Order: sequence, then C-alpha cells, then structure tokens
Amino acid sequence: MDRDKKNVVLVLQFRGHRFSGWQRQRTVRTVQQVLEIGLDQLTGQHISTTGCSRTDAGVNARAMVVSFQGPAMPLKAYCLGLNSHLPDDLKVINAAFAPESFSARFSSMGKTYCYRILNTAVPLPLDTLDAWVMPVPLDVRVMGQAAVYLEGEHDFSAFRAAADTSAHSNRFIKEIKVLRKGPKAEIWVTGNAFLTNMVRIIAGTLVEVGKGMRPPEWVRDVLTSRDRKAAGQTAPARGLTLERVYYAPEDIAAMDFLFDVPEWQPWPGVIWKRRRTLGEEN
Repeated sequence: MDRDKKNVVLVLQFRGHRFSGWQRQRTVRTVQQVLEIGLDQLTGQHISTTGCSRTDAGVNARAMVVSFQGPAMPLKAYCLGLNSHLPDDLKVINAAFAPESFSARFSSMGKTYCYRILNTAVPLPLDTLDAWVMPVPLDVRVMGQAAVYLEGEHDFSAFRAAADTSAHSNRFIKEIKVLRKGPKAEIWVTGNAFLTNMVRIIAGTLVEVGKGMRPPEWVRDVLTSRDRKAAGQTAPARGLTLERVYYAPEDIAAMDFLFDVPEWQPWPGVIWKRRRTLGEEN
C-alpha cells in the first residue's frame, strides 16, 4: 500500500427509507454512492469503498462497517469532517485505521439483524419508519418456539429470494430471539452470513405463527421443504436493521478507533468460522 495511504474503517449509521440499498447504482440514491460523493468532496480524490453487507433498499443500519484505501488524514476528518458532507439520514459514528489485510466484507465473522414489528391497533407515527405495522395481535411466545427450528446450520433455500446469486444456501444461525419491547415485537437474528431477503422472509414466516395461522412446527416443515413457496411473505424492508458486525478479536485489537467502541458497534466475536467463499458474502 502507498505510504501516503491508510486502510480506513468507518462505522456508519443510516435510516434506509430514502436509500435504494447499499450498492452504487446509476439512476437511484444509494448509501455507497452518497458516501463516496462525500469522500470525494472531503479528500479531492475518487475513493472506492467496500461495505460489510449489501443491504436491500429501505433497510436501516445502526452500525455498518465500511473499509477503503484513503489518504493519510486525521481520523477526525474521516468522521466529523466527512459528516459535514453527508445528509442527515447517513452519518459516520466512528472511524479507525486498520491493518492493510483488513476488509469490512471479507474479514466479517458474522452479523446481527433485528426485524421490528409495530404491533398496535393504530399506527404510531414516531415508530412507523423503522417497523412493519401489524395491527393483528402477535403471540411472541409461540413465535420464539418456532424460531428455534431455524437455529444451527441448515439449507435455507426456503428463505432465499429468487434473485439471490449465492453459490449455495447453507448458512449457520447462532441464535434467534423474539422479544416484546413496548408496542413492538422484535426478531433478533445472529448468524455467520445471510441470503438475499433471508431475515425478511424469516420475519414474514414467524408472523404467520404469531397470528395463530400456523403451529410452531410448521416452520420446521418449511425449512426442510427447501421451497420458497412454502414460507411466508417477504416482510417489508423498513422493519429490518443491521445492528452489529463481528470481527476476529485480533482484528479489533489492531485498530485505532477515534472514539471508544460501545458494545453495539463492531466488536470481537466468532459466530462460527471465518468465511472464505464468495458464496457467503451478505
């Protein structure tokens, strides 16, 4: 790497309802596009970024990790300075210099997503932007019972969007929790990698159980069927938030962060094993 360059890591937070996902596209507004325009304005150079995940249109992120080769500037410039070039719905919340070998995408050990459902008879305007509005009462207890069938390593073909291009459908889910928090039902999913729309299809499937339309054991049958048509609907994107990204402890220890890292930002943790194949990249 050029001596005048640094391997820069940014932690981003964004509300996704006005973005068409992460990946740069010509005709629509995306997170990568807006971020790289801001970096160009900050540095006077064209910078190409690598994100830890290719989020869908409308999906939110509490702590998304991005890496790139950038000029040797103070970390404050990459956080506070860059934020002056970014809109209100996208901000850098932390920055670090990392070893040259680190990649936000390929060094990732796993992720945690949360799907939120606003489960009230009347929509609450302050809560609708990041949740699926569901006026029918949900039984989160039986949803949790159903979710257990999805934990472990499985072929998740039944929870895979038709547009997914991964080499295979095997994924490892470490844990799924279904919680009630005030007016919202929350589905927390932690795994080593995810197929396109996988968490949203899981959410749509568990909602059928929560409504009493299906027994918990039905989710097991959906999983073993490997048939997308057997599962529930793809839940709306706005309810999904990328919450956490995991990296090897030695990767985190080697980084020099601008701010102390709170527990919900990237932190050391091994979900299963380091991923090596391009088929497991989300």
